[in-house]
Amino acid sequence: MLNPTLAFHALLIIGFGGALLSSSILAGATLLLAIAGMVLSARKSLYKTGWDKPKELRLLHFSFWFFVLVSFLSWALEGFDYEGGKTFGTHARFILFWPLIVAISYARIGARTTFAAIGLMAVSIIGIFLVTVAARQGALGQVLNSRFGGGINPISFGNLALLGGMLTIVAAMFFIRDKRVGLAILFFTGGTAAVLISMLSETRSNLVALPFLLIALVPLLSKKLGIAGLIVVPLLVAGAIITSDRMSSSLNGLLHNGHLDSGVEIRLEIWGQALNMLSDNPWTGAGLGGYTHRIESEVATGNLPEHFLDCCTGHAHNDLLNNAATSGIPGILSWALLIFIPLAIFARSLSSRHAATA
Repeated sequence: MLNPTLAFHALLIIGFGGALLSSSILAGATLLLAIAGMVLSARKSLYKTGWDKPKELRLLHFSFWFFVLVSFLSWALEGFDYEGGKTFGTHARFILFWPLIVAISYARIGARTTFAAIGLMAVSIIGIFLVTVAARQGALGQVLNSRFGGGINPISFGNLALLGGMLTIVAAMFFIRDKRVGLAILFFTGGTAAVLISMLSETRSNLVALPFLLIALVPLLSKKLGIAGLIVVPLLVAGAIITSDRMSSSLNGLLHNGHLDSGVEIRLEIWGQALNMLSDNPWTGAGLGGYTHRIESEVATGNLPEHFLDCCTGHAHNDLLNNAATSGIPGILSWALLIFIPLAIFARSLSSRHAATA
């Protein structure tokens, strides 16, 4: 009979490793782990071992369920709108945080298993890239000159590939401290390759995230390497911007013609729409489905071009403004807690003397 603990380890590895191969792999692994966590909670299996809820986990749990609560109230106030229900279905997944924590804690999943799973994610990113090149009969130049999305939305692929690649580099740093140099070199090579592939998505949000992710690596280095890292980070970010066709064309247009490209102009327009919704209903927002209906209405009346229906009805392309538009000031507060509570805990853990924790 299969050991439940080993099954939990396998689900984590399969979920992370297959995240970019198919969203169903990650969703299935997550759901199974969450169900296991619910069963363990009902049986109080973890608590019988003397497990005490760490305050950091309680704070994280609060940030997640409070965000879901605000979303539910916003959906309820608008009368349980269908479009709002789809948004709430996405937000409600945060409720799975606690059962996942219970399952992971019960199985004693540690740094090595977690980093192995993340390393497989980097392997899958490299594999997707190589398969795409092979499918185009080795036309590497063709792949490099187009937005690479690995068969999914380039923004989603770019964000996940960048995160997976950077975490794989963190894994390499852990294995160096664990005196596994060969494994560290393998992880560093794979992580670097995944980061480079993520940049082929031409996702501008990646270029915003990149400097913060690189700076987060600096405390994990020795003092001398940390100082060198602070010098290298701006050079790496500048190189990424220069080699990004979308970003460089946007900057050239702004500097030479004083004009933003169409993608940025569209974002500025929908951000303005989101702010108008906040000003109209500061305490309740327009409802979870209100943003979608507002954009559709503006297009129907001729105030916005029709192409806004293709790009901008589901989300305002800015999480803060989207929550402000749909849930008002409570939405802003819930978003801030969702971001800054984990960030504060992360910053505190980053300076830990325990290598695995850092």
